[in-house]
This record gives sequence, C-alpha cells and structure tokens, in this order.
Amino acid sequence: MTEKTSLAVRCLKHLYGIDGVLDEYKRHEINRIGNNAFILLTGGLFLLDLVAILAAAAYPSTDVLVALLLGLPLSIMGVMVYVSWMLRKLRLDDIEVAPADLGPRLKRLRWRALFVGGYFAVWMFLMTLGMNWWVDGVSLATSLATLGTYRTAGLAGLIFGVWMYGVWRLRVKVIR
Repeated sequence: MTEKTSLAVRCLKHLYGIDGVLDEYKRHEINRIGNNAFILLTGGLFLLDLVAILAAAAYPSTDVLVALLLGLPLSIMGVMVYVSWMLRKLRLDDIEVAPADLGPRLKRLRWRALFVGGYFAVWMFLMTLGMNWWVDGVSLATSLATLGTYRTAGLAGLIFGVWMYGVWRLRVKVIR
C-alpha cells in the first residue's frame, strides 16, 4: 500500500516544481535555497524601505507609494528568478520518465499547461478589470462589455500556457 505524503511535502514539491519522490538530498537543497531566498528577500525589502524613507523627504507621497508598489513585486520576482536558477542548476526540477510512460506524461503536461493557462487568463481578466477601473476610471460594466478585455486575457492565457508547456517539456528527461 502506498504511503500518503503530508500536506507540507506536497506544498514543497508543488512550489519548487519537484517531480517524484522528495528524498533527503532534495529536501536539504530546497531548504538551503529557501533560506538563501529568504535572506535575499529580507535584505531587498530593508533596502526598499530605506529608499522609501529617504525618498519621502524629497518626492510627493504618491510617487513614493507607486515606487513601493513597483519595488515589492520586483524584489519578489528577483527572488523567484534566483530560486528557479538554483533549481535548474542543481537539476532538482527534472521530470524523469521511462520511455514507455513518455506519451501519457506529455498528455498530463498538456492538460496541466491548459489549466495553468486558463488560470492565468482568469487572473489577467480580473487584473484588467481592476486596472481599467482604478487607472482609467472605466466602469466595471463597460469593461465587461468590451471585447478587448476578453481578447487580452485569452491571448495572455494562451501565450502563458504554451510557454509553460515548453518549459515543462524541456524538463522531461527520458531515462533508459
């Protein structure tokens, strides 16, 4: 009988993109990568706060707020790039597949990419609605009636889904 994995292990595997068994080596490496990422993010946020405090004396508060709202996602994306780069360098995110299982595995990757693309399309749709309302002052009803809102979200979801399928397809390694 197979042993059920805990929720924490499943979350770690999902967040770090690890396929298969999370052995002791992989667990040690993702703990090390996570600790380094936390240190980088904390340092980046302290630096961002310092810059905001210094900028508040010389610039209007709205400019400082916009800089903070842009700086936070940029620092998080920087940490995400570091984590992705380390996972790729250590080859922890490889998907090892036997030759007989390659077809079904690629089919699962296609469905997974379709789901992720749909999720991203919904997210972009909601973000477009929110940004049209907040920045441009367009009512939600007008944005919902505009075909461009749906087209933008659908195209973004399609591009993201195809991109993620390509990334995952490159990670598949056929073992002999």
